[in-house]
Amino acid sequence: MNLDVHQAAAFLGISHHKLYEIAQAGMIPSCKIGRAWIFPRDMLDDWLHKQRRVPSSIFRWSRRRARLLERMPAWANGKAISAIYDQCRRISRETGTAHHVDHVIPLFGRRVSGLHVENNLQILSARANASKSNRFDVELT
Repeated sequence: MNLDVHQAAAFLGISHHKLYEIAQAGMIPSCKIGRAWIFPRDMLDDWLHKQRRVPSSIFRWSRRRARLLERMPAWANGKAISAIYDQCRRISRETGTAHHVDHVIPLFGRRVSGLHVENNLQILSARANASKSNRFDVELT
């Protein structure tokens, strides 16, 4: 799968301006076709693993961001999603207890996979989210 500049920048957790800079310098796997830059995702994965100065936590976070983008359809309301994350930060700050934004239906579940859309997000305490794990329980009636 090939990524465009904005997708690759999100995947790496850097600005697209910085990505242009390192791509033009030949420091990252990329290809320029006409005016467009293309970044092969598997080559970015390998490149990111080889970067000794990049901690593994940054690599894991970048991969998570890329996976979220893959599960976010074009019709998703980005402003509503951002508002939920902002609300979660506000609740954590006001209560002094860590809270997480959780997907009601996991993005990569074993039996079912959800989307990264506002209707699939909920705010849980960090403890409740950790105990929930990556499960989605359906009540059968």
